[in-house]
Amino acid sequence: MTRQNVTFDLDGTLINLYKLFCEFVENSGRKVVDNGCFRIDLDPPTPDDVIWKFFAKCYDDFKRIEVFDGAVELLTKLYEKTKEPPLIVTARPREYVGQTYKHLDYLLDVPYFLAFVDNHLDKLPFMRYKEYCVDDRRKAAIDYSAAGKSVFLINKGYNKIDGKNHLIEMISGVHELIPRIDELIDYNTRRRY
Repeated sequence: MTRQNVTFDLDGTLINLYKLFCEFVENSGRKVVDNGCFRIDLDPPTPDDVIWKFFAKCYDDFKRIEVFDGAVELLTKLYEKTKEPPLIVTARPREYVGQTYKHLDYLLDVPYFLAFVDNHLDKLPFMRYKEYCVDDRRKAAIDYSAAGKSVFLINKGYNKIDGKNHLIEMISGVHELIPRIDELIDYNTRRRY
């Protein structure tokens, strides 16, 4: 029996929400400050509730959110090989559940599992029987690797890893995993869930 052996983050991993976010910010007369880290800063300084309004506009305008190269193809091939829906776990606010489902339904022609969590550590229970995860956050990758997970970390300006960690592999995007798809499938185990 085959099963998928991987979980996926959504924003920054499968889709480029940031690009549309920047467009909305710039249209408001503000600029996104490149601070070299995951935190979002705007110029002029902007309260968090206003920043979240820009994200809300992105969630509402989901058809304009760019999909990263290979994302749809990878999830489709995983489903075709296993007949198991891919597992996507996101820390998006729960008030955007409806828009997130609409967005994924718009993108994917295959079934998928979607889980919402409060923070990246809450993703770990969903990874219990998965060896791999794909994410774009350095802190998440470090925490997942500490829990024994192998992480494909999307190479972004804000997530450089100091030193070597044999469980974290930097990739430029999910398209790199398509030729390696068999690594993401467990062909020799019985289902444990």
